[in-house]
Amino acid sequence: MTDGYAREQDMRRLKAELDRLWADFKVVREQLQAMGRREGESLFTQARPQIDRLKAEAQELVDRIRGYTGGLEQKARAEPALALVAAVGLFVVALGLFGRKS
Repeated sequence: MTDGYAREQDMRRLKAELDRLWADFKVVREQLQAMGRREGESLFTQARPQIDRLKAEAQELVDRIRGYTGGLEQKARAEPALALVAAVGLFVVALGLFGRKS
């Protein structure tokens, strides 16, 4: 297995994890909205465990992505085109994670 193929597979796995995390976030948001309509309690307090879990998972993915970018920065000296493609890919992933609206 080539390094490029392995990296591509890892990025696909990260994308799948980001998609799952986004779906989890949407479920939690919908639950919060439903609770807010039914009850007058603090939604943040009720949802704190789910928020903490999602936050920890998101931080883990961010750390893994940073690991990839660190490795790419070293390769960038020898392969500038690869670094450009990787940077654009990470930008697209970041937009998908933080730029989506339902």
